[in-house]
Amino acid sequence: MPPQYLRRLSSDPENPSPLLTTLLYRDHLRLALTKDARGFDRAFVKGTENLSLEDVVIRYCVADDFVACERTLIYAGRGGSMCPLSNSVVACIREPTDDVNSNIDILNIHSGQCMRSTRQTGPATCVVLVHPNIIAVDSWDFTVRLYSISTGEELARLAGHEGRISSLTSLPGNRLASGGEDQTIRIWSIESAQCELVLPFGDEVQHLSTFSDGRILAGGAWGNKVIKVFDSRHPADPVVKHSGFNAPCRCMLPLDSDTVVRGADDHTVKIFSISQGRVVRTLFGHNRHLTTVTRMSFGRLASGAHDGVIKIWDPYAGECIQTLNENGPVLAITNLQFLPSHKMLSSTWEAINVWR
Repeated sequence: MPPQYLRRLSSDPENPSPLLTTLLYRDHLRLALTKDARGFDRAFVKGTENLSLEDVVIRYCVADDFVACERTLIYAGRGGSMCPLSNSVVACIREPTDDVNSNIDILNIHSGQCMRSTRQTGPATCVVLVHPNIIAVDSWDFTVRLYSISTGEELARLAGHEGRISSLTSLPGNRLASGGEDQTIRIWSIESAQCELVLPFGDEVQHLSTFSDGRILAGGAWGNKVIKVFDSRHPADPVVKHSGFNAPCRCMLPLDSDTVVRGADDHTVKIFSISQGRVVRTLFGHNRHLTTVTRMSFGRLASGAHDGVIKIWDPYAGECIQTLNENGPVLAITNLQFLPSHKMLSSTWEAINVWR
């Protein structure tokens, strides 16, 4: 019984329309569930009572179709990493074309205005939100710099790495993880600006992201086909290690507590099960290597690639729900971010697009 994809009746994030989703019970009993932008609301089970959601195998079926590019924000320099700060504000790293320095811009995506810009010496590649008023940015001098969002002031430098930093991810409890060329992952306290823990990785760390329970997902450099999962509070060996992939990874993130998404060099999206220790699903559709993936509402996934195309997936069913920018300019998608307001941001080297 294939899922039915239903278009939202309203795009107003302040007053979302209920969405009807069909789920499958283990005995193939149909269950109708209403959802809104805040999550599950209530369930109606025909002919069955006292059925808990734990007894249901969820098929994510629904959603908001992205019908248009609402706004394009043109950059004077190359646009790279993005980090949503709210429904309307995003932090972006921009490399001006006249030198090798970076700008950390705070943009209002509704007005298109740059609210604040901070110049940082040397190139930067990643920015993450680590506190309601603090962002962290990697630096060419092997440090992580903390900046105030409201003032742009540099608050601290986190020193300890012995090589270029390639990835950052925020952790629960006002903490931050960083990884890079020195083959280590360092856990930092934002309050004390001190390193709390050093986790050896065994190769250059290219990808870091965080599970909802605080575990760290780490991936090696592009030629490395290994992923590891660490407990961020204990200096122990990784709780999970897998090296059976057949293609290098360009991007990765946790989809849920047991599932990892990898954007691979073979133009596919791999869905990896931690408990099963294998790739359980491969999503085909891009014709260039993957550059970015992001989680969306209702269990969906978005992927972007060097072919300039964005695809929206149901990763559990292995189906492509929608393709964006299919006939647009072939500019590599460098970053995707999904906002709580059900809008999505996509960046290229020239602009940021706001999708609704």
